[in-house]
Amino acid sequence: MSIPFYFIEKYYGGQDFRCGKRIKANFYKCGDKTKYPHWGCWNRIDTPHPDFHRPEFFGDLILG
Repeated sequence: MSIPFYFIEKYYGGQDFRCGKRIKANFYKCGDKTKYPHWGCWNRIDTPHPDFHRPEFFGDLILG
């Protein structure tokens, strides 16, 4: 997966984006208002109900 640095800078401002740096993140999809409600995420979230804003469950992204 590739996310351009300009996309991150647009929302979070100037950051230290050197190669090899690790940042924490998660990616998720919510389909709670669809005909068949569903959810999915990149990094496992161990809670009884979907709760995608829990930093303790974020995974490492290694910048390249």
